[in-house]
Amino acid sequence: MSIDVTTEPTVELRDGARMAREEFHQAYSEYPDHTRIELVEGVVHMASPVSITHTRPHKVISFLGTLYDMATRGVEYLAEQTVSLSAGDEVQPDGLLRVRDEYGGRCTETAGRFFEGPPELIIEVANTSLNFDLNAKRRTYAANGVGEYLVVDLINQEFHWFDFRTGEQLAPDADGVCRVRRFPGFWLSVEAILQEDCAAALPVLHAGLASPEHAAFVADLAARRTPPPS
Repeated sequence: MSIDVTTEPTVELRDGARMAREEFHQAYSEYPDHTRIELVEGVVHMASPVSITHTRPHKVISFLGTLYDMATRGVEYLAEQTVSLSAGDEVQPDGLLRVRDEYGGRCTETAGRFFEGPPELIIEVANTSLNFDLNAKRRTYAANGVGEYLVVDLINQEFHWFDFRTGEQLAPDADGVCRVRRFPGFWLSVEAILQEDCAAALPVLHAGLASPEHAAFVADLAARRTPPPS
């Protein structure tokens, strides 16, 4: 959407304010596109300035997610995409992978060019936001049907990984690779991502894309596809 940034918003959004999603969405739509503001558990959260510490591992995650998207027909990777989850939750996760609408996904595109419903995977890159991501956001994602949740913890240099369908907190495999359950073949090297090393992360992803599990997943997605109306 195109917004005249010289026009003052009619409703001011304040960090910590309580709002319903409809009111929040209307107010947020008047802010510049680059403004990152979220509604979580009915509370407005304004993002702090983004540091290089956050941006570089985020870049690696986005690179890997985009490659997986390109190699897996029927899924879509998006970064910092607005998603409405409930009456009190409208979020902008650092990254998400979703099954596309026509392949049976529950995170669906709306007429307003936003998304509604839970993605199968959400990823947050956490530095100053770690407490928020591991508590309020984790509760929100679990309560609203998100399949898996991955927090890249830059403070403690580790991944926090949750399968909300089973209620498990997961750990990377012994080789240091996080093999995402909901998206077979989406293999993430913990060390490479934390070290901001795209070159080291790429062979791990390529191995996942060459796996039998990924081939079976692509075939399953193709079988689920609903043809567009004629």
